[in-house]
Amino acid sequence: LQLHYDCTTIALRLYYNCTTTVPQLYYNCTTTVLQLYYNCTTLLQLYYNCTTTVLQLYYNCTTTILQLYYNCTTTVLQLYDNCITTVLKLYYDCTTTILQLYYNCTTTVLQLYYNCNTTVLQLYYNCTTT
Repeated sequence: LQLHYDCTTIALRLYYNCTTTVPQLYYNCTTTVLQLYYNCTTLLQLYYNCTTTVLQLYYNCTTTILQLYYNCTTTVLQLYDNCITTVLKLYYDCTTTILQLYYNCTTTVLQLYYNCNTTVLQLYYNCTTT
């Protein structure tokens, strides 16, 4: 009879432990798994935030660099254009002035030559006729 009592007590204790402990373990396990799953989805949110931020920084960086490149090349090309225009203008002014001076000089020299020649010939004529 004692053996039957002990056996029944052990069986009831095992049954109680099974009906109480196993559901508690199941609850703890599912709660932990769900918490871990939630943490994983939080990691996905962090990943999304990180990639969004990095892509935004990349966009800002490339946009800024391309804008600087555009401004720089535009400025350099504008400076080049201004320089070439100025140099060509100086060249034109210089050559025009020099050619004008050359024309004036040769005209004056030829005029002097003509006057001198005419005067000398007149003097020669006067001298020989007298």
